[in-house]
Amino acid sequence: MILSDRTLRTLIRKKQMALSPLTEEQIQPASIDLRLGTHFLTLRNSSENDVITIDSATTYESIVSEET
Repeated sequence: MILSDRTLRTLIRKKQMALSPLTEEQIQPASIDLRLGTHFLTLRNSSENDVITIDSATTYESIVSEET
């Protein structure tokens, strides 16, 4: 089921749906953008090989966002 932004706002206002923290900018036409955290890991770019296999070591780069 897809809910419109109008329906999402109504559910939140009637306390039938709760998200915290929630800003108005997170409510989109048919969804709510969720923020899962500020610390992420991404695969480090490897110029040697474009293929990732399970038998070789994988290195990650840590990214910390200032936004919450």
